[in-house]
Amino acid sequence: MVDLNKYVFPDNILYTKNHFWVLLDGKKATVGITEYAANETTEIMYIELPKEKIKVKKDQEIGVMESVKTAITLYSPFSGEIIEINQQVKENPGLINASSYDKGWLFKQIIDDEKEFKKALTNKEYFSYLKNELSYLG
Repeated sequence: MVDLNKYVFPDNILYTKNHFWVLLDGKKATVGITEYAANETTEIMYIELPKEKIKVKKDQEIGVMESVKTAITLYSPFSGEIIEINQQVKENPGLINASSYDKGWLFKQIIDDEKEFKKALTNKEYFSYLKNELSYLG
């Protein structure tokens, strides 16, 4: 069983059930992969991020992340425009594992519909969600 207590879940950000973290600044969101997801995926070797200046819909496929264990499809947590991608992560995907909440952010997005924020989880809700998912998996 995974020990969730070894992971950090900052309380100043929101989370999604797709294991993204989201730091909001008005309608601008900085998005990354949670520390839990980054570490459980193990060593991230490659990442394909969305292009800048494109409009995406919530849950639209926007990229892929590959590790020594698996490949994971990345989905947009919100509808809106991708305004910036983290070039450092493209060049060094290991930053996601080493610093998922700081240097390992993936992209920045302007959110079209603030109602979509309501589906995001607090750190306590995300922790509880993970706990339930892991207990379900046995």
